[in-house]
Amino acid sequence: MSLAQKISIAREVYRNKQLCKLMQITLKPELQEEDREALLSVINAAPFDKNFVPNTALAQAIRDEGFDMSTSAVDRHRRRHCACYRVQE
Repeated sequence: MSLAQKISIAREVYRNKQLCKLMQITLKPELQEEDREALLSVINAAPFDKNFVPNTALAQAIRDEGFDMSTSAVDRHRRRHCACYRVQE
């Protein structure tokens, strides 16, 4: 295995450990760019924002696309109690 391949693997392992399950989905290569943009626009939206989607509906929409997602994972990210925010502390 070349150094470049090892670095690529190490980067993926780091990203998977440092991002929560919800944010990891935004990095999936099988996610279309239009879907990625739509997901990113609603992930951090607060209630009454024009892009807000409730946790249960967002988790269900993600599951419908074939990804493993729970309502509690969406909730943890939105409350900033997930891996994404532990990295910043």
